Amino acid sequence: MITTLAAFLSGHNYLFVFREKLLSIEAKLSKTAPSLHICLYVFIFIVGSEKAIWIYFLVSDFLIYHKHAQFAFFWMYIRWGCLFNAFIRCAVFEWHWHTMKKLRIVFEERLYKTTSMARIERKDIEDTLLIYADLLDALNSIGFIMKSLVLSRMLVDDFYYMAIFIFPCIIMELVKSEVDKIRIMLTDIYTESSDEGVVRKAEDSLKFLDLCPYEFVVWHLIPVNIKLPLNVLAVLTSYMIITLQLAYLSG
Repeated sequence: MITTLAAFLSGHNYLFVFREKLLSIEAKLSKTAPSLHICLYVFIFIVGSEKAIWIYFLVSDFLIYHKHAQFAFFWMYIRWGCLFNAFIRCAVFEWHWHTMKKLRIVFEERLYKTTSMARIERKDIEDTLLIYADLLDALNSIGFIMKSLVLSRMLVDDFYYMAIFIFPCIIMELVKSEVDKIRIMLTDIYTESSDEGVVRKAEDSLKFLDLCPYEFVVWHLIPVNIKLPLNVLAVLTSYMIITLQLAYLSG
């Protein structure tokens, strides 16, 4: 939406202008077209992992005949849009990296084409700086869109992944609250029952709950509970305070 609105207001497509500028720079460098290996591998990995789940549900009878299937299609459409949006955004930055790398290689070849660096020509330096300026201009040509997309995705992704991170911790606390209620009922049975067999069974059950607490521990080190996000927040806060103090002392 941001890209479409900006293109409508400006009268042209920023990504098309960016592509034309990068292609003209590539022609000056006389190198092959950029190969976006990193973005392509990440894109294939995401499609093969996360999106395969959605494809499975789409072809399953549950989703086809479910009365709320249109909402699932709409949600999948949004997720695919976010995926391609992120892919294009990452591809823009990686294309810049490939072009800057080629500029460095070309300048390096010109610099070390002779055994004496004194043979370097003034035109070689000027051409390198001109292409550098063209690259910077190409990046700034989509600056507003890129900044808006990066900022919006940072806010959305931070909220999204933070919610996914906190959700299991909250659910585990709710589960523990149910276990505590069961413990209270067993305690009432232990203290109020007149049947000796029932009392012993309640006592054994309480001991079992103490020996086998209902918890989920990652790698036998990190318990998933409400303390986990609080501890992470405390570590991040301490890191930020230390960073600010070091920046203040060095500045």
